[in-house]
Amino acid sequence: MMDIETNVLPGVAMIDEAGSDDRLVTRSEIAELAGVSRENVTNWARRHSDFPKPVRSGDAEYFRLAEVMSWWERRTIPDRSLREGESAGITYADRVRRTGTAKGQSTRENPPATQTPNRDEHERLLVDGLLSTVEGRIPGTGNSAGYLHLLTSLAFLRASAPEDWEHLRRLSRQSGGPNEGRTLLVQLGVMADRRLRERGLLPGVRFGLGGLQPSSPDDLSPVIQASAQLGPAAFRALMDRYAARARLGPETSFTPNCVARLMANLLLAGRTSGGRVLDPYARGGELLAAMADRYQADAHLEVYGQSADQDSLRLAGMNLAVRGLQARLQHCTPASWVTVAWPRQKVDLILTNPPFNTGLLSKQRRGEDWPFGPPPEGNDNFAWIQHILASLDSGGRAVVVMPNTAGTSANARERAIRKVLIDKGAVECVIALPRQLFPTTAIPVSVWLLTAPAEPRDQVLFINAQKLGTASKGQRTLSSIDQDTILAAYRSFLNDREQGRHHLGTEQISLAVDTNRLHGPTYSLNPLEHRMASARTRSPGATMTHARDALRDLSRQQAQASAAEADTRPLLDLLSETGLDEDRLPDGWRRVHLRDICDIHAGPSHSRLGTPKVQAGTSVVLPKHLRHGRIDATGEERIPPQAADRLQKDFRLQAGDIVSVRSGSTGPSALVSHEQNGWLFSTNLLRLRRTQPDDVDPRYLLSYLNLPRVQEWIRGRSAATAIASISVEDFGLLEVILPPLPRQERVGAALSALDEQILAAQRVVSATALARTLLSEQLMDIAAELSPLSTVTTAGQPQKGQPA
Repeated sequence: MMDIETNVLPGVAMIDEAGSDDRLVTRSEIAELAGVSRENVTNWARRHSDFPKPVRSGDAEYFRLAEVMSWWERRTIPDRSLREGESAGITYADRVRRTGTAKGQSTRENPPATQTPNRDEHERLLVDGLLSTVEGRIPGTGNSAGYLHLLTSLAFLRASAPEDWEHLRRLSRQSGGPNEGRTLLVQLGVMADRRLRERGLLPGVRFGLGGLQPSSPDDLSPVIQASAQLGPAAFRALMDRYAARARLGPETSFTPNCVARLMANLLLAGRTSGGRVLDPYARGGELLAAMADRYQADAHLEVYGQSADQDSLRLAGMNLAVRGLQARLQHCTPASWVTVAWPRQKVDLILTNPPFNTGLLSKQRRGEDWPFGPPPEGNDNFAWIQHILASLDSGGRAVVVMPNTAGTSANARERAIRKVLIDKGAVECVIALPRQLFPTTAIPVSVWLLTAPAEPRDQVLFINAQKLGTASKGQRTLSSIDQDTILAAYRSFLNDREQGRHHLGTEQISLAVDTNRLHGPTYSLNPLEHRMASARTRSPGATMTHARDALRDLSRQQAQASAAEADTRPLLDLLSETGLDEDRLPDGWRRVHLRDICDIHAGPSHSRLGTPKVQAGTSVVLPKHLRHGRIDATGEERIPPQAADRLQKDFRLQAGDIVSVRSGSTGPSALVSHEQNGWLFSTNLLRLRRTQPDDVDPRYLLSYLNLPRVQEWIRGRSAATAIASISVEDFGLLEVILPPLPRQERVGAALSALDEQILAAQRVVSATALARTLLSEQLMDIAAELSPLSTVTTAGQPQKGQPA
């Protein structure tokens, strides 16, 4: 019969002289350490309001040893309770330190073997095999997460306490009765929970294994033996399966492995030494684990993590232990800047993936606590940014995942914070990541590289990585080549800065923007917007050549349309003139914002508009009607006269207006003609009405809005939520270049003629396709009449009157 190990006391030999031990102890263990009875501890807790408060796990209560030691520092041992050799006036903390052997906290315990790609793949396949084994051999009354608890606990125990794991392995080889398998499982839970408490983490393994019902040690033995091969890659594979089975949401899910590796590499670019590293929203410890994987075994690395979720924190501790790291992980409030138990500290490196767009706790701090200005109470994005910067020591660096909306939000407080961040040089680089990297959210995200503010910087690097990555089954990943592409662009920026050179960017992926050009209405930190606004893929001369070639080809293809060909000549003449350098506008040209020249109005809400379906009433323009700059609609979508009357004042169109799609597939714009005068526009559209009709040609403005780079700007501004949408305020910030009116009219007329030619060609194609369909149907009907089935016998012989 096996004996369950019951001595779970961490032991006085493990007390830290500095009093910073975060391990969890029970009342009985406190009594043993202090040399008093358990009743003394109960009396301390009842009589003294400043006695440390316990934390609970199930029905058990635990105290953090560091807090108890701090309390003992103020408690002098009564003379009647002094032991031999103890002098009057010593404290209980002195007693514990004298009776215990001081230890130094080693950050690297048992460094794991170096992982290789082949080794990683081997461990992932091993996880699949072990899961099949345990699910096939061990009955369970709980959910399938119990099997994952079993494997993660074995990997953790082998890494953190090899002697316990060896003992367990020997026990698993012994034959026993029907209850011995369950006894062995309890033994595993006790051992793992003890090691968790030594790391300051609440126990819970024994509870997590409670639903498994092994009938004998033989059920567990092959799993325990195979767990000798469970290393870091296997643990990460177990975490991914746990996230899928537990259906973790965005606030508790784990950062994808490819993103975690990229963030660690970015943070350590150009850095060789270790230091103090913190993740203030540790999730499953995957970012800290990625940092650990980047260091050699002998590098000095102090690892700190915080989380509001005890289960995730426990998993994070195991994850880091498998990598040979002794981390200090602390349970705290959902937003770590408001916690009392973990005050703001200074570290060298921070990497984190905080929750997006939540706004529960930033209002709990006073306005003067925010060094860059108080964030809005409805959104904690910039509360996290400021907490991170305030936690960096001099020369410290941070890498943070942020939603794209944080870079361009129109909120006045967030805009003001971005201004201060830019002015103080806190933002070094922003990287727009591809969509679909995070399985639990469709919100587009960026990675921000921050530095402890020291002095203003000359440039900020923007990297657009949205087109990188490979998709499989709806999930996108960044390959090592993709990550190297991003890192190369960032390192090139760092190298130029170190050499005192002005950085231009890396073609097709990055652009360095002078900080003085970031000053503006929004102080935008959106890579999509800045790359679109400033980067060129061709020189002006090459662009003209390309456009001229395309127009000549179009002329050849449409030679028979003589009238349309004549309309294209003004554009050919225009392209023959000197190319435009947008950085130095000619005399008479202006650079304005769209809001300066147009009144921009959003469409009515769906509840006010209803569904345009009726036969009689006022026609409504929908997004689907916008094609090649024209409203291509028959007016069949209508709303009743009574509803139209209520909307006419604010949502009536007039000739010369421009309508643009504002949500969904944002960007397409079209000009309102006299035919649509008096129509209404729908919920998903914006109406632009010129406030300076004598200075702005509507066809030129339409053509400008439909430029590829402007469309990219609109999409970048819209990529803030799962459903793309652009606000009136954001759209008004679009920069428009206006030449003198005569030139606007020439450009507008030429491009309008080309749009008409495109539409005419499409109508010809559509008519031809329809004619072919009708003709083929008729020809088939005629063929059926000419060769009726009734004229052929079943034997295939000719009937009477049919030639042989």
